[in-house]
Amino acid sequence: MNRGTGLRALQRPKKNKDKKLNLISQEDFYEDGVKWEEQAERWLLSDLKKALRFYKQAYDSYDNALAAESISVERTYDVLYNQTRLLFKIHTDYMANDGHINLLKYVNLQDIDGIDVLLQPIERIVDKFEVTLSRFAEHCTWDLYFNLLTCYSSLLDGDDVDGSRLIDIFPKFTVLFHKLVRDQLAELGSWNDDDAVDGETGEDADMGDTAPAAEAGVDEYAEVRDHLTPQTLVDTIVVAFKFVESTFIAVLEDINDELINPVQKNLLQEYMFKFESQLQELVASVTFPDIDTIELALAMRSLQGLNLIAGNDLSQLEIYISGSCELDHLLQDTDLLQTALVVWPTPTHWRLYTLIASLLGKAQALLSSQRGQSATHNNVSPIVFQLCDVMLMRSDVEFARWALKKDTSASVDAEIDAAASQKMLSILQKNGQTLLNNVVAIAEKPCGMREYVTDKLKRNYIYRQATSRQAVIAGNPPSEELNVSHENPYYRSFITSRS
Repeated sequence: MNRGTGLRALQRPKKNKDKKLNLISQEDFYEDGVKWEEQAERWLLSDLKKALRFYKQAYDSYDNALAAESISVERTYDVLYNQTRLLFKIHTDYMANDGHINLLKYVNLQDIDGIDVLLQPIERIVDKFEVTLSRFAEHCTWDLYFNLLTCYSSLLDGDDVDGSRLIDIFPKFTVLFHKLVRDQLAELGSWNDDDAVDGETGEDADMGDTAPAAEAGVDEYAEVRDHLTPQTLVDTIVVAFKFVESTFIAVLEDINDELINPVQKNLLQEYMFKFESQLQELVASVTFPDIDTIELALAMRSLQGLNLIAGNDLSQLEIYISGSCELDHLLQDTDLLQTALVVWPTPTHWRLYTLIASLLGKAQALLSSQRGQSATHNNVSPIVFQLCDVMLMRSDVEFARWALKKDTSASVDAEIDAAASQKMLSILQKNGQTLLNNVVAIAEKPCGMREYVTDKLKRNYIYRQATSRQAVIAGNPPSEELNVSHENPYYRSFITSRS
């Protein structure tokens, strides 16, 4: 469902026809770093290792620029921004692809000297962006704000974000968001009158004195930097809604107050209610003619579903998802029901898993149709990955339903006679194994000569997830990369029996 990383472009200098052979000044090293980044981008889709080598050379050139002679404040900001953005790109595209897949696990990096400097955790990247913002507040541009907001949202995707960290990040996010949106609206000009802007910012409307004021360097790079467009504003609002969504999920899923204590939860709920209200007012006050708002609608829709989970209303949740027929909605509602599985008690799980199975079945049918229509096109590999991912989830769900049925006390059908129950167990197990076999058969086949290297790695990831599950069922120990064995009671039963 993700359209991309949300990253904004590196700062580039004007083209210099007189190529410098000797790198001495900060400007020399800066231009050299940009050159290596551009080289890396040319190889990203075909040779990832070569691209990473170029990224490493770019990073080193930026390091040299920070320690070079003849430095300037404006150029130092550009260097730090580019360097941090480079780390964020590598993290988002390769270490946390689709939010969780580390594609670099399937690439031999041992012959790339010093590669570890590029493989930074999201916490470190957030720190570097924050340091840049603190040091160069008057020189920061909207693209740094956007990337930092995206970093904050990515940070919440981790499994160990505690209440203290959430309470620290949430005000930072909202303050930066209000500043960025106000600046975007001001630059877009014709979009809104002043009242609409004030209605969005609320109590933060008096933050104008901290807005980035310096325009030095902007004209020089305007021709090559990402241009601010109405779509940029929409993308910024989407990031904000997703940030609220991630916070909401973190609060809901911490059912035993292990990471977020009750006092912190109350404060975060106040933060979320206030910020979401401001976002809703902003959306209502702005018109979006000829702008792609699909992601915005999905983000807003997700919060509606989470509110139903918070209200513990299964019947209303069923009504909410009953009309889902588009692929994005089917996958979003699957995620929603997965959250309900964590939050709601065991007696609801059979029904929840049954609903998930139905949604995934519809999604598989849509993706199978798309795969057939795209058999000769360059986008077949992403469709194959998504299809296999859905089938793998379906397999996990069938096995989870098997485990629930096995424990008849947790099943809503506990009164069914033993023969019928055994028949259902057999069907569920066969369904799960058949889906696994189909994932392996589909994912192991190349998707043509023009398949991008990142798509190959994702296909390899899903293939290995399926074969690892098959290995556990066959009685072998789980591999380190298997991401479901201890969560799914079916696989857990195999591991426990071997202990």
